Amino acid sequence: MDDPRTGRNIQHSLSALLRQSVYSRLAGYEDVNDAERLAVDPTMRAKTGRLKSDRNSASTNTMGCFETEILAGVKNLEALTELNGLWLSKAMKLTDYKTLIIDMDSSESPVHGKQEGSAYNGHFKSNCYHPLFCFNQFGDCEGALLRPGNVHSSNQARLALFVLAYNLGNFLRRFTLPKSIRKWSMRTLLTKLIKIGAKIVKHGRYRVFQMAEVVMSSGRFQPETTCAKGACCA
Repeated sequence: MDDPRTGRNIQHSLSALLRQSVYSRLAGYEDVNDAERLAVDPTMRAKTGRLKSDRNSASTNTMGCFETEILAGVKNLEALTELNGLWLSKAMKLTDYKTLIIDMDSSESPVHGKQEGSAYNGHFKSNCYHPLFCFNQFGDCEGALLRPGNVHSSNQARLALFVLAYNLGNFLRRFTLPKSIRKWSMRTLLTKLIKIGAKIVKHGRYRVFQMAEVVMSSGRFQPETTCAKGACCA
């Protein structure tokens, strides 16, 4: 990705800003105004490499500039699309399939006020963006595109960030979660797993995230023992 910043007081790398944008959306915070609160969140600071230095993640102004100016460049937009393609290639190598089924659908993205590129949609009866999404049968988003009339570089960049966050959550569901909750919707995973209370405990060089057992119990993540007592004795 191209970094057009030339000042000497650059505090956040592009990779850290990209992580903050993607993980914010994964946690349900799509507005950059939430960055002020997320900047001091221990989990976000850990994901952006700021936990060890006890410094905060990027502020609202920094994230706004990153998403509307830096990512809006042609090369950076292409890089976001290419990154999603690389993720999908790795995911499909771990997937057992014979046929790839593609499903294309549109979605409503409501806006507040007269945002550039938005338009009134008679079906949804609201001012909104109306992007097209392409999914495979495993729930991965192969790509997304704003329709003509709604296209603006910064809007396309935010749509690409949403796709990355969605696929990151879907990969979590497909490859790492126990079978008992693997079929949960992304909304259910968001409210019952991702956005729950936790604290960080420091042990020398290690930091442990202790998550509160509100809806999700630790028993769901313990390895299942299939060996019966008689079989073990034999």
